[in-house]
Amino acid sequence: MVLCALALSACAGKKEQAAWQDDRQMVLDQLDKLASRQAQTEQKLSAIDERLLKLEERLTKQGSEQEAEKASLLQLRADVDALKRSAARNRRTSRISKQKLVKKLDRIAKTITVPAPVVVPAATKAARQDETEKNAYTAAYLALKSGRFDEAIKGFRKLLHDFPKGKFADQAWYWLGESLYAKRDVRAAIRAWETLDKRYPNSAKHPVALLKLGIARKQQGQPEQARKTLERLVRLHPDSPAAENARNQLKAMAAKRH
Repeated sequence: MVLCALALSACAGKKEQAAWQDDRQMVLDQLDKLASRQAQTEQKLSAIDERLLKLEERLTKQGSEQEAEKASLLQLRADVDALKRSAARNRRTSRISKQKLVKKLDRIAKTITVPAPVVVPAATKAARQDETEKNAYTAAYLALKSGRFDEAIKGFRKLLHDFPKGKFADQAWYWLGESLYAKRDVRAAIRAWETLDKRYPNSAKHPVALLKLGIARKQQGQPEQARKTLERLVRLHPDSPAAENARNQLKAMAAKRH
């Protein structure tokens, strides 16, 4: 439960930080757009101002008969100047507001903390791996016992790939051989049992693997190798049920030679 809570806290912190970053950038972008629009307005006012100056010069030259137009022009000048002052105030206010907002957002950022990654204890991690390996082995074994040999072969091979030195590796090699043998892929079955023989001589499956290996070699037309394998089984595991079966196999082979 603690690990789950920490994981949820980490996710919440990350989401909060991401949301704050998006909002912060959005506000700053809006302020930049406002400043850009103000700059464009000021450019337009400057152009109008220039045109007004030129118009004033022309009216001055034309004389007093155009006093009314001149008065109107002066009013327009006053309006333009007022707009320019207002734009300048807005620009200063926008700059100050942006600076204040950035400082405020930075202060908020400092209060947002992302929890440190949850460190899974080594013992917990090992327990999870053991459980995963056991489940994979059980699934492949049940497939074999149910006659789903292709599924069993795939399952045992994946198990050995994912856990080449796992707790069930020796048994997986043995049952992989059985699955292949059931599919009449005798050569592949021999390779699986040979692997068990070489890597796991102390396995509980070692005696029966030697027995199956001897029988398979005999079927493959390798009587001498089969005999040596069965004799080694009797020598290494003399009291095992597999050794008793091996003795019977050797007697049958000897009788056949005579």
